[in-house]
Amino acid sequence: ILKKLLKPCYRIEDCIVNPLFYKYNSGGRKMVYKKNSDIFFVLADPVRRRIIEMLSCEEFSVNEIVKEFSLTQPAISKHLKILRESGLVIVKERGKKRFYTLENKILTDLESWIKMIKYKQY
Repeated sequence: ILKKLLKPCYRIEDCIVNPLFYKYNSGGRKMVYKKNSDIFFVLADPVRRRIIEMLSCEEFSVNEIVKEFSLTQPAISKHLKILRESGLVIVKERGKKRFYTLENKILTDLESWIKMIKYKQY
């Protein structure tokens, strides 16, 4: 179905949505599809969407993020791992603390893809 929707791209590898569905190794070869690399799976969870909203304003440590939810630290860490694996967040280590920031590239790609579909610009 996806290939039919994206037919004007001729090959799915040429489409702008490519980073949303596949990951590449350092040699540029396509890696096996992973569930956490599907941006729609990642954004489907309301906790992860709220974390993304928080990180869109500033960076936060894990403990600061945990304080905003009624979830345990391991549960938040699991969500952060999924966000990190998807490429939506970047982790920076300072001493023993980890700070998370939003990586806008994938969101920009998603926005472009939505605009392409919305305005049929392909």
